[in-house]
Amino acid sequence: VESWFWVVDSKFKFRVICTPSRLTAQAIHKRTTCNVIRSFRISSMHSPLHFGSRAAINPEEMMLPANSISFNDTSVMSHKDSDGDSSMDMDICSTSSSDSPVNIDFCGSCSSGEEEVIEPSLKPLKRHRQSKVYDQVYHADRDKSYDRRPMQISMLLKVSKHVSGIANDTEWREFGVFSSVHNKFEAMSLRNVLPAFSPSELSFFTDMELYNVGDLSRSNTNALSIHLLESLNFRKACAFYAWNDGKPLRDYLRFSVARNTVIKWKKTLTKQFQQGSKDAAKNESANKKKDAESNKYTMSPAEIAEKVNNDVGLTCLLSNEETRMLRDHFGIETATQLINASPHMGQTLSEIMAPRFDGRSLHEIECICEGMLYSWLLRSREAIESAQSTATRMETENSCDTISEERAFLPYAKFLTPLSYVDFLFFEQEGILTDHELSLIDPSLLTRQYAAFLRTKGEVISHVDTNKKLKRLRQEASLVHSGLSNVVNSSQNTRLDLGKLPKGVMLSASNLCKTTIDTNNNGLPMKTLIVYDDLNRVLYEFSVSIHDSSIPNSGLGAFLTFKGAKVLKKSSQAKVKNPAKSYRTPATRNPREALFAFSGATVTLTGTNLHGDEYLDEKEKEDSVGVWNEFSQNDFVESDSNITFSSKHVGCALIELDRYAPLLKADRKTEFIFCIKDFLFGHEPSSWRFDVSEKLNVNGLQNQVVDFTDDATGSPHAVARANTAMYVNECGHDISLVENVCSLETCRSVSYYVYIERPMEAGETRELLINYREKYEDIRERRGYGLANINLGMKGDDDDVSRVLRNHNERIPTEATIMSCSEDEIQTLVDFIQERVLGGVIEATSQATISGADTDILARQFVARRRIHWISEVCRRRLLLLINSQEDDSSSEDDDNSIFQKGMVVFVHGWMDKHDPRPPYTGLSTISSISKDKFDRHCFELSLPKGKHLTNVPAAVLTIPEEADFVGAPQRLRASHLKSQRDRNRPQVRCKLLKDLSSMEWKLSSMAQYLPDLPKSIQTMLLWEVAEEVLFHASKDNDLMHPPKEVVAKFAKLIEKNDLAKKSTNSFASFYDELCAIARQSTCARDS
Repeated sequence: VESWFWVVDSKFKFRVICTPSRLTAQAIHKRTTCNVIRSFRISSMHSPLHFGSRAAINPEEMMLPANSISFNDTSVMSHKDSDGDSSMDMDICSTSSSDSPVNIDFCGSCSSGEEEVIEPSLKPLKRHRQSKVYDQVYHADRDKSYDRRPMQISMLLKVSKHVSGIANDTEWREFGVFSSVHNKFEAMSLRNVLPAFSPSELSFFTDMELYNVGDLSRSNTNALSIHLLESLNFRKACAFYAWNDGKPLRDYLRFSVARNTVIKWKKTLTKQFQQGSKDAAKNESANKKKDAESNKYTMSPAEIAEKVNNDVGLTCLLSNEETRMLRDHFGIETATQLINASPHMGQTLSEIMAPRFDGRSLHEIECICEGMLYSWLLRSREAIESAQSTATRMETENSCDTISEERAFLPYAKFLTPLSYVDFLFFEQEGILTDHELSLIDPSLLTRQYAAFLRTKGEVISHVDTNKKLKRLRQEASLVHSGLSNVVNSSQNTRLDLGKLPKGVMLSASNLCKTTIDTNNNGLPMKTLIVYDDLNRVLYEFSVSIHDSSIPNSGLGAFLTFKGAKVLKKSSQAKVKNPAKSYRTPATRNPREALFAFSGATVTLTGTNLHGDEYLDEKEKEDSVGVWNEFSQNDFVESDSNITFSSKHVGCALIELDRYAPLLKADRKTEFIFCIKDFLFGHEPSSWRFDVSEKLNVNGLQNQVVDFTDDATGSPHAVARANTAMYVNECGHDISLVENVCSLETCRSVSYYVYIERPMEAGETRELLINYREKYEDIRERRGYGLANINLGMKGDDDDVSRVLRNHNERIPTEATIMSCSEDEIQTLVDFIQERVLGGVIEATSQATISGADTDILARQFVARRRIHWISEVCRRRLLLLINSQEDDSSSEDDDNSIFQKGMVVFVHGWMDKHDPRPPYTGLSTISSISKDKFDRHCFELSLPKGKHLTNVPAAVLTIPEEADFVGAPQRLRASHLKSQRDRNRPQVRCKLLKDLSSMEWKLSSMAQYLPDLPKSIQTMLLWEVAEEVLFHASKDNDLMHPPKEVVAKFAKLIEKNDLAKKSTNSFASFYDELCAIARQSTCARDS
């Protein structure tokens, strides 16, 4: 076992590392940081190295004065403890004089007389964590002092060290204990290594005192490279290769070349060791099966239950060889039995282990065995304490001989400190396995390693930011370790910077992400979200539920809960797909857009192996997970540590919540149609609208709007209410509300994505909020939380006067838009209202009883029915204006009795003028002009494709084309033919349109019949609607002498004092007359 202590001199501080076979001193200059290494072989040992209680001495008590230690040929390095016993006595072989202390230089040479200058080491000596037992027992603090602490069970339960038969305890490699394969290989002579070293290389090894594989593998690469660079044989070889390649010698005689040569030698040793390890693995596997069989028959179920409930098996703490030896020779199988063992067990252990040490002295063997026993006891005590304080225990089989498959691959680290999975992997790799150890780290020492580790994950971060992050994690670990359960969360931006959001979206396990109806929550939707981190192979599970929003007066809200993280099992690692490094996503997998605006053509790729990477894709199953569907949900197991989720973590990104709209085909509308619908239902649909870039080809290309409101109510339809995205509220201008949802649009749809900046712990719930920014300001003002409401005191739509004034201002551009429509656009608008709005509105407002109905929705429908009447009047005025303004474009020669008109598409049957040498023409053409011959018959001039013409074509060879005649014809001819057909049917279409407009009417006399039976709130809404119409007519020609706000205030007083619940036939008529009187008094034309 390696042991070391400090020796202080006036100029240097020596770190002396002592093993039974070698003494190594490291000198650290007090002013300049440099490492000086010198290794001495021990010729004899007069007294054993005492472990046990001696090893527990505080190193600060071993700080020796400068005159208490010397290095010379006959001196003995000694230190007397408080009992007067010598802790260690050994002879150091040296050639220096007795009067002069030995100076230790980098190359290992000893000087006599003059003191050599110590130069900085090329590679500082590093203490690798967990490489030795006492390196685990003691840990370095910032001031380089070492404090006693008990061993952590999490540091010892490492399957890679104690379960594998190949990599047994590295603590005992140097002594040949429990690592026969490794020690046999290290003892191998360098002359027996294959491929064989050259004679010159073997000669160099002899000069450097490197005799076996262990000497070469443990040698310092930089120091060996310097000696190699100065050797004669290396210079000869460099000169030969320079002459052979025709290059200068300086290209070969370099330190980097020598160092690469040394690295090549060490790689040769590694390859041979791996070959020898394969045979050892087979033997170890056979021994393991044999031990399992023996335990199966020697242990009763009662004993197994007792060990599981009250004790810890040694197989969880020690290697297989150690466990087998203790069981066979001492009958010890558990940690409790080892703690209660006989105090004379060390002597018996020395006798058992003596044959393993190849003739070592009895003192050495006793020393080693005492250290082994002390290490086992530390592990056992820590395991018992951990088992008693932990509620969950490992499930074991056959007296804890094996660890369950689900946990066998996991590091036995468990953090309560919130960590990302990448941080968890890094700390486990560095041997930091508990919150206490994390709270004691020195961030400056881990900064470089952490930044390099993140680079392997594709994340580039500066050392300054890395250091800050490590300090924050250390602080959080300190709070957790001190008993504070709530870690202070770091501040975050409450508004998303859309330009800096991750471009990628996390892969969703689509078959596992399901939306269900929560019967325990009034039938509201509840969604399960499972996303996959392909970089680290981690599953993150979330749930989205609907509850009352935390924002006052905002109704329901969507809440995201993080359920936890699951990591890939060791047994499923073989399923990992590893495409070649040169793999790139084929271009055929990226979205492509086919632009066929008029034909409506679609493009479909067919065939096999279209993309070239189909061989990687597995058949999709119900629980498939992964880019290539290579995993299932059962391949993952929950992590015991506090793994958090953040979209900023390495491997994480945005999470797709749901598609927002469109959800039905009817959700897609032109902007003109949507604006009319929004006006009808009191601007409620505007709260749910989104604009998309794709144009709709309705009466020409028009802007498209998507929303999910019902066309008969103006409220979200049933499909939208079953979708969680609908319940995401808007955070508005309240800076305390955190925006964590963003909307991303494609050319024809909108989806919601979740972005979590501050990490979420398992079980944590947050409300999902979005910010619609400037486009939503009008809706905010109507709802009372816009900037004008906050800063200027403007009231929302809950105030009747403010609502009527806004609606009055919106009604003016609505009328202007309709009055600028073409006849086809009016037809489209009337068809939309007739087919998708009017029926539902009339059905809802004509019921004899309205008990149980939603009052808000019903009020909007009553108002919509009255506004439909107003729109029908505006459309009628516009239609009559278009009909009266039409001019007769036909020439004076046109005959109204002719079925062929100018601009009409006709089909020609084999005609050509007799003076024209071209063959007769058969096909489609367009009439460009009409005339009459001398017999008063119609003659036509036709325009043919490609700019050609036909003249003097009689009507006898012309017919109206059929659908089959347009096969292969240009699209413009088809459009022109359809327009001609509409023109011929125009009288019938206009007649039907006027009838539809008449059916949309709801006159005041008809409305007055419903008013007495309606609830007070709906009565008031309808009276205000009538007042709004009166105000609009009064201000239409700018005849108002008073501001509209004053007029509306007078309307408010009139509406307040009227009670239409009294069933009087003249009550509404008198109310309307009073409204008109108020408006008439406020206008210039008093008699209007």
